[in-house]
Amino acid sequence: MNPSIIPLFFIFLTILVPITYAQEDCPTIIKNALSTTDSACQTTGRNQACYGNNSLNVTTRTDAASVIFEHTGDIADVAEIESLRLSSLNSDSGDWGIALMNLQANLPNTLPGQNVRFLLFGDVNIENAGSTIPTTLEMTAVGNANVRQGPTTRDKVIATLKRGDAVTAVARLADDSWVQINLPDDSEAMGWVSAPLLQSTVDISTLDVFDATKSHFGPMQAFYFSTGIDDAPCQQAPDSGILIQTPKGAGRVNLVANEVNIQLGSTVYLQAQPGAEMIISVLEGHASVESGGVVVTVPAGSRARVPVDNRSAASGPPVGPESYLNADLAALPVGNLETVITIAPALTEAEIETAINNLLIPRSGVWNITNLQTDCSGSISREPLVFTFSSDGTTMSYLQYTLQRTGPGVYELDSEDKISWHNTWHFSTPESGEWETIRYVQPCSIHGAAAFAP
Repeated sequence: MNPSIIPLFFIFLTILVPITYAQEDCPTIIKNALSTTDSACQTTGRNQACYGNNSLNVTTRTDAASVIFEHTGDIADVAEIESLRLSSLNSDSGDWGIALMNLQANLPNTLPGQNVRFLLFGDVNIENAGSTIPTTLEMTAVGNANVRQGPTTRDKVIATLKRGDAVTAVARLADDSWVQINLPDDSEAMGWVSAPLLQSTVDISTLDVFDATKSHFGPMQAFYFSTGIDDAPCQQAPDSGILIQTPKGAGRVNLVANEVNIQLGSTVYLQAQPGAEMIISVLEGHASVESGGVVVTVPAGSRARVPVDNRSAASGPPVGPESYLNADLAALPVGNLETVITIAPALTEAEIETAINNLLIPRSGVWNITNLQTDCSGSISREPLVFTFSSDGTTMSYLQYTLQRTGPGVYELDSEDKISWHNTWHFSTPESGEWETIRYVQPCSIHGAAAFAP
């Protein structure tokens, strides 16, 4: 070898060898970090966060108790966490930040063992936008009372109270006309009752005034987040992000991420870059994404993108659904979720359209409609109602009427055979037995729950 090039050769080696080691170390770091998290976080309970792998920085809420969240296996209540900052992979130190959270979200208390699983990894920053614990007041129903989704008689009835039922009030309107309560069978879900229908030994003025401009979700049910993008340090590592999985058979879960409303019964992968966009990739099941007054249905094998401002807050309607790239998702740690899944292959544009249509075709046969509520001036005379869907989902029979499917989840009567109310029915997620109807001619809505009759 020419003596003059020997120094250059050694310089080349000093550069190449660390790079080679780093590439070899990366898969090992990823594997060990995930294994460590699995082992250390097995006892994480409902509405708790677990420190999975180095390194994480936590900021606690000002009214929180002393929180120890510094080492692998440390567990804290999410209500006490203001924000979490995770680290991207550092091959020198072996760090790759991972955190795990189990959230009740809007799941009922009757499902105590079922939680929404969050798995955060890599360069992720998440801020809790859920409400803090409000001032509460114990109240009693003075008679039968409807609990509504909002503080008007036009809002959907979501529960009923009987005379003597005890409830916990958490807020009021400024004029004291309506009171917000925790639902009797679900302390995490809330509804509204007309104030004269409730009584208490304490004046309701002690309650906080409801502020519609503020989030009223439970801890981490609403959040802001940002992640690294295209930052996987090796082929065996995923890009930074958040995996969210809802429990099987628990119905739809509502979350608000970066002011984007997301309804899901599925596994999704979230990424967001401030000043650019937020990406919601649906790996199995399907999700609804709402921003700027626009709602899109996103089936497995596709994604939606939402523009965000420099604070990561949504700044426009969603784009999509559109196909995602299989290669971008191949390394996601889905094996570390509560339910191990197979990531759905990317759909073509035609397959996405077909999937959306199929999502809203109810199972053929007879459905019994129960718990019917109405915001119309009239009353519903039949309960339960019975609908029958054709095998191809193109028609729905109700009483002496036959309705035609005019779009995903939408059935209408022929224009010459309209009746004054319920002539258009809008179904949502019929495979889980949930639906709602909207009056076609005048502002009026009917809501209920549907169950397939075998």
